[in-house]
Amino acid sequence: MSQIAQKYNVTPYDIYQLNPDAQGGLKPNSILLIPKKGNAKKTIAKVITHKVEPKETLFGIEKKYDVSNEALKKANPDLEKFIGENLINKIGILILVLGISYFVKYAIDKDWINEPARVGIGMLSGALIMGVAHKLRQKYAAFSSVFVAGAIAIFYFTIGIAFHSYHLFGQTTAFIIMILITVFSCFISLSYNRKELAVLSLIGGFAVPFMISTGQGNYVVLFTYILILNIGILALAYYKKWSIINILSYVFTVILYGAWLFKNLDEKAPHYLGALLFGFAFYLVFIGVNIINNVRTKGLFSPIELSILASNSFLFYGAGMVVLEQYHPELKGLFTAAL
Repeated sequence: MSQIAQKYNVTPYDIYQLNPDAQGGLKPNSILLIPKKGNAKKTIAKVITHKVEPKETLFGIEKKYDVSNEALKKANPDLEKFIGENLINKIGILILVLGISYFVKYAIDKDWINEPARVGIGMLSGALIMGVAHKLRQKYAAFSSVFVAGAIAIFYFTIGIAFHSYHLFGQTTAFIIMILITVFSCFISLSYNRKELAVLSLIGGFAVPFMISTGQGNYVVLFTYILILNIGILALAYYKKWSIINILSYVFTVILYGAWLFKNLDEKAPHYLGALLFGFAFYLVFIGVNIINNVRTKGLFSPIELSILASNSFLFYGAGMVVLEQYHPELKGLFTAAL
């Protein structure tokens, strides 16, 4: 941003005033509004002394005094030295963190740290990474989102290990904790406005049943959870038109439901009614997911949305006919007419 501001003889703050979304980071092929030179605020010639406060950033100082990054460094030749020294400090902190991590691993291998403490260390590590990401969010949005993704992954795997390997709590408790992690990650993806975080939240959400599975195969619990998850996707779709989220949630649901359905129909006592009810619920949700944003914004349907809507109807009709063939064949005509 500083290079762009220098090119047009304006300050980064002038550009941010016309392009508030640019504060989250520049994207390729994006369009910026550049103020005219006459409209940009004139650089103040007099020297101003500023005392740097704790946690204050260069960006904040540039914004406060309407100066460019280059002008600030030119007026403060020791600033480059400070940045260099500060960078060395950060590298030192990184080395310290790696050293502590190695020590913790060594302590675990030697059984110096018990299992609850290991889980606590995992959750604390995730929280610290999340804190670092929040600090970097304003100036390095894309980079901070990588940290957030790592923190969320740590949360998921830590709880999974605590349940499967250490047996620190039951399946219900692990299930509730992972649901909370999924809800939190969805909230973070909206807050950060980062599609990749929403994708991670979605993948983590669909992975939860497998991470806490005990092999009992309770389809009601599984599909109730998947339905709740997809309702969350429906709420997300209301605010964001992220096609990749719609596609992934649809594909994952179809795979899970389809695999269960064909296995269920081969059993001695198939769950016909449950198959129809959950199939119908998924059918309705994915209609909503793919139309709700267009209804809100009065936008046009994309080819992907139209494809999902068409395949959604086709697959539900096919599944319904297969189930009714064994359940109540006399209802197939009514089902066809109703759909």
